[in-house]
Amino acid sequence: MSFKLQNVNDLKGFPQKRSELQLPILNEENDVEPDITISNLTRRTLVSSIVWSADLRFIPNIEIGDILGYMLYYCGWSSDKLKSYKRDNGYQLFQANRIDSVKISPQFDGNCYYVGGTCIPETRQKESQYDVWILDRPSGEIISGGCSCVA
Repeated sequence: MSFKLQNVNDLKGFPQKRSELQLPILNEENDVEPDITISNLTRRTLVSSIVWSADLRFIPNIEIGDILGYMLYYCGWSSDKLKSYKRDNGYQLFQANRIDSVKISPQFDGNCYYVGGTCIPETRQKESQYDVWILDRPSGEIISGGCSCVA
C-alpha cells in the first residue's frame, strides 16, 4: 500500500478506518504481490552481496507518509505511538543530523533499492557508528529496515 499524498492526520486515523471498512488482515498466505521477488521482505539483516554507491541521483523520493505507513503496518506501531512519532529516538537522531554517509544500492532484485547510512550514537560519540538501512521500492514505499545498534 502506498502512502503518497496522505497527510499525517489521515494516517493516524487509519486503524479505525480499517476496522470500519472491514479490511482483511493480511498474512503470508493471502498477501501476494507478484511484482516483488525478494525472498523475505521483512528481513532484519542486510544481504551481504550488496554493492553500495554514493551516487544518490536515483534515490527514491521517500515522504513522511511512507515512513509512518511502514511504522504502522510493518512495525506494528499503535495509533497513539504514531501520533507521537516526533518523540521517537530514530526521528530525534535524524533531526539532530546524526545520520551520515548515505548510500544506495544501484538496484536490488529488479524493483527494490537498499538505502543505507551510518548513525552516530546519541550519548557515546566516541563509540563506533552503527549501520542503518531500509529496503524500498522506486515509489518510495518502505518494505523493510534495520540497524546494527544494540537496542
